Amino acid sequence: MSRNHITCCALAIILVVVSCRETENASSDTTFEQVYQQFHGKYEIIHSTSDQEVDINRDGVESTDLLQEIPNLESARLELRIVEKSLIGSGSIYLFVQSWPEQHVPDRIAEDPSALIHYPMQGVVRTFILNESKNVLQVEEDEDTATDLEKFPLHESVTVNDEGQIQVIVQKRILTTEGWQNLRITTLYTRYTMST
Repeated sequence: MSRNHITCCALAIILVVVSCRETENASSDTTFEQVYQQFHGKYEIIHSTSDQEVDINRDGVESTDLLQEIPNLESARLELRIVEKSLIGSGSIYLFVQSWPEQHVPDRIAEDPSALIHYPMQGVVRTFILNESKNVLQVEEDEDTATDLEKFPLHESVTVNDEGQIQVIVQKRILTTEGWQNLRITTLYTRYTMST
């Protein structure tokens, strides 16, 4: 799936989300402009690690560095959209748009371990709220059950460090050379543009 296709899908979902609900700011004194300047934009991965050494790319080398293990992971993005209240009525809405190369495992993998595993880029859009300190993003559970929680599980935590980088921690089930494993994945993103 191309990045443009993901963006178009995200925009369509945004319209649905915006028409269905609003998210209130956690802090009444936080202005739209402050939040927009601090968070709005596209983020790229600085690093992504798992809690255990794994061989996902089947090269015979185990590593915790998922940029080395998951094909095309360097192209994954995080996009935070801060939508002004005048565009949606009352209240602002904060959108968390994440793309990730999703592991597509062929059914015959058990009989043919050399079968090719594909990693197409997939995306999900969720809303979030900020805590008072603006250093924790509470990503909200989808009201729509169409999101596959195995592909896009809810985040364990999403935090902001002192440099404004976003750290996302999630538990994810991934096929490795040792079989299916539940990994705790920590990914750090940095903003590269405010344009969305």
